[in-house]
Amino acid sequence: MAETLLVEIFTEELPPKALARLGQAFADGIFAGLKEGELLSPQSKQEWFATPRRLAVSITDVLHQAPDRWENKKLMPAKVAFAADGQPSQALLKRLEKEGYPAGVVPDSNIKRRMEGDTEYAFLEQGIVGSSLVVGLSSALEA
Repeated sequence: MAETLLVEIFTEELPPKALARLGQAFADGIFAGLKEGELLSPQSKQEWFATPRRLAVSITDVLHQAPDRWENKKLMPAKVAFAADGQPSQALLKRLEKEGYPAGVVPDSNIKRRMEGDTEYAFLEQGIVGSSLVVGLSSALEA
C-alpha cells in the first residue's frame, strides 16, 4: 500500500536567501534515497517546504516495504566451480562460505549454470527481501 510521507527536520536559523536551495537539496536527497531503495512508485512526486527553522518534504505514493527481488551473482567459471563428476569443487565451497553459507553447504537449487560468450559460469541466485521504509528512510537521511 502506498501513502504520502512527510519528513520534517528542525534546524538552527537558516539563511533566508539559501532556503530555496536548501529545501530543494533536502527534498532531492530524500527522494533519491527512497528511489534507490525501491520504495517509490513511478507516480511518486515530491514537494518541498522550507522556513528559517525547518526543512520538509512531502512525497506521494511511498511504499511501506520495497518489493522482494532475485539477484544473480556470478561466482566463477563452471570448469573451476565443479569437478569432472559434477560435484562442487573446493574453490566453489570457499566462495560460498565468503557469500555467507555455512562451510560445506551447497545450495544446489540456487547454483545455476549459464553461458556468457564462450564460457559457462556458475551463478548464485539469491532472493533478497525488500527493505522496510524505516531502513530506507534512515539510509536516505544519512546520505
